[in-house]
Amino acid sequence: MTENSQFADERFRRQYELIEASYRAQGIPLAVHERDGRPVAVYAADRIVVRRDAEQDVRRLFGPDDLPPAEVRTIRGLVVLLVPDGRVPDVLAVIEGRLGPGIASYSYVLSITPVAACPATEPEPPAFPGNDIEPSPPPRDGDGEHPVRVGVSDTGLLADAARHGWLQGVTGEADALGGVDLATGEPTIPPYGGHGTFIAGVVRCIAPGAEVHVADHLPTGSAGTALDHEVVANLRELLDRGVDVINLSAGSPTIDGAAMLAFEVFHDEDLSEFPEVVIVAAAGNNADDVPFWPAAADWATGVGALAADQLHRAWFSNWGTSADVWAPGEALVNAFASGLYTYTEPPRTGAREVFTGMARWSGTSFATPLVVGLVAARMIRTGETALQARDAVLAAAAARALPGLGPALDPAQVI
Repeated sequence: MTENSQFADERFRRQYELIEASYRAQGIPLAVHERDGRPVAVYAADRIVVRRDAEQDVRRLFGPDDLPPAEVRTIRGLVVLLVPDGRVPDVLAVIEGRLGPGIASYSYVLSITPVAACPATEPEPPAFPGNDIEPSPPPRDGDGEHPVRVGVSDTGLLADAARHGWLQGVTGEADALGGVDLATGEPTIPPYGGHGTFIAGVVRCIAPGAEVHVADHLPTGSAGTALDHEVVANLRELLDRGVDVINLSAGSPTIDGAAMLAFEVFHDEDLSEFPEVVIVAAAGNNADDVPFWPAAADWATGVGALAADQLHRAWFSNWGTSADVWAPGEALVNAFASGLYTYTEPPRTGAREVFTGMARWSGTSFATPLVVGLVAARMIRTGETALQARDAVLAAAAARALPGLGPALDPAQVI
């Protein structure tokens, strides 16, 4: 299966409208960089991110009142400077020409939406509706007792998540539903609502003994997005919570294909303090081999999505440097919201569907927690560190590499 290019363009337009409106409400203008008429990346049109130790050198290139620092959340190694009048590309060109590359960058929008990330599809009802729907992949029996802490950087946790046995004990920040629809009496499910809960459910099915916390780092109120300087600050918070493994099912390409500056500074100055922590990131759903960050970073484990047959690449999945390992990511079934969902993307734009706590969903977003779960399950069973367990999982994947793709995992494996 491939996606009709007309649908792809329409999906981008509709998703960008949601994202742009949420940032406009916050007073942040956005811009889209295009190449050959196709969108490459979305960025904030009023700011740049700069290595903090180069801030004064950068500001000396401009007037004394130009590029004031923004009072925003970021990490200690980065500063965010405001740029007036949509001059971000010109300002960055001056900085690179005078000070060299790797000093300053666009501030990219990282998203769980199909604009540049995940999920690949909107949620669908499970194939066989009813009150006793089983997740797919199914929950495992617990094996081992070593403690493992997983942090999910996503949309937060639905209030009724614990109704599902495999999610009992999972903690998180609230992923709130919308108001009640008068025609049906059902609460409304916002776009991307339930994304973090679905991911936590996949992790818990594979690693039932894992302690999982779902953070509201990519809130549905911001259309499932955050700026790069916010994302790295949020990841720092998870590190400080003492997590062993982080699931990040979001990301973005960069305009020049080079590593995203915010993540490089985060790695050098924050993640380096926690050498045994593993970050597993979605490879993205643009169906191309353009590097997708942070999955493409050599310090992250990028996950591509296999089709339902577990033998071929899912039609939507990125490949190349962003996919270190492959796992099933098409038509997974797990916990979701209960309420009324209105589709925003073609070919179902405007259609309405009532969900009853479970959904079938596709994307590298959901292949990623399968890998996280396998790493956590091995840690629980063996007492290994996250790094040791990750390496063992990758070795097992290499032993069953798929032609034309590479290392691949079966969620039924015990590693």
